[in-house]
Amino acid sequence: MLSPRGEAMFPNLFKPSQRSGKYDVMLCFNPSKFSDADKEAFDAMKTAATAIAEAEFDKPLSKVPNPFKKGDASDDYLNDPDCIYVRFGTTSRPSVVGPNPKNNLEPGDVYGGMICRVSFNPKSYDVSGNRGITFYLNNVQKTGEGERKGGERLEAVDEFDTVEEDVAADLFG
Repeated sequence: MLSPRGEAMFPNLFKPSQRSGKYDVMLCFNPSKFSDADKEAFDAMKTAATAIAEAEFDKPLSKVPNPFKKGDASDDYLNDPDCIYVRFGTTSRPSVVGPNPKNNLEPGDVYGGMICRVSFNPKSYDVSGNRGITFYLNNVQKTGEGERKGGERLEAVDEFDTVEEDVAADLFG
């Protein structure tokens, strides 16, 4: 399945997340801004998750742990109430390509805030008594630039002033 285009948050696509040990990305979707194609893709995601909830758990999607999270202004990270946040994850490194899928991207091309879509497989899980629905990440396609969020590093020349060697030596001499 393909997701709609969304804003990447917390992309761990070249090395696993320290938190989970998995490669993952959360996408922020604002349904009021969907194109027709994005709305169709989002509806297909919800339909697939709903079918799993009913078939595997005999419950509605809202009663089963699932990858969809509604934004909440009081949440430190997922705080846009107009958005729905969806996590995609895997234990093996996904391919990450640009708008032309023949072009693999480098880590510097991937950042929180970029616009992308993912391919994924919706599945149920049962791990040590924890049961729910997850979206297994296959691949990622960056479809556009977005506003960089967090983790942006300045150049050293822009952060530091020149320090005279004798001043530095006085500190430790």
